[in-house]
Amino acid sequence: MMLGGDPSSMRLLAARFRHEADEVQNLTVRVGAALADTTWTGPAADRFRSEWDGTYRGVLARLQESLHGSAGHVSARVTAIEQATG
Repeated sequence: MMLGGDPSSMRLLAARFRHEADEVQNLTVRVGAALADTTWTGPAADRFRSEWDGTYRGVLARLQESLHGSAGHVSARVTAIEQATG
């Protein structure tokens, strides 16, 4: 009988979400550092930096938060399933 999911695969999913959230953070840091360390001028540079600061960093931050939050929710469901079936 399966009750709400398979705890083993759900633990893997939560771990994957945490790992990917860390990767998103690392990507954000790497791109930000690359932009800071690179001399790049002109309209394309201005446009990208504007989009990076105005859109992309925020979207990546929300993705990271969502992955961490989802990992927590999945882990909580695993606990609930194990308590209900244990």
